[in-house]
Amino acid sequence: MEIVNRSLVMLFSNEQMVEFINAFPEFALNKISMEEINDEPLSLMIPEFDEFDKAIGFLNQKKVEIFKIQVESWVGESESLDDKLNIKIESLEDWFDVVFSSMVIDLDYVPISKEELVIE
Repeated sequence: MEIVNRSLVMLFSNEQMVEFINAFPEFALNKISMEEINDEPLSLMIPEFDEFDKAIGFLNQKKVEIFKIQVESWVGESESLDDKLNIKIESLEDWFDVVFSSMVIDLDYVPISKEELVIE
């Protein structure tokens, strides 16, 4: 068991995000619910911070990429995705409830592996 030199945030989509995703044609007949979208929240390891304000500042520097990850995970490669992603994102907290932890403990003994995530 080891402490990892990262902090962790979990992003739970709020009503604004649910409405945004439900506006895509893919969800015209079957809307997603708040419970469904948050069944598996977006979890991100970020640099080690001891304060929420510093963590949210870091996240907001990457807000567009994080927003795209969440939307693309639901919509996939939608033809209307690029048009809808041209919105102005002031803060991630407008779209997500953010849960922050300054301590991440790895309970596994298998080394962590990484794979590049490409966001277009």
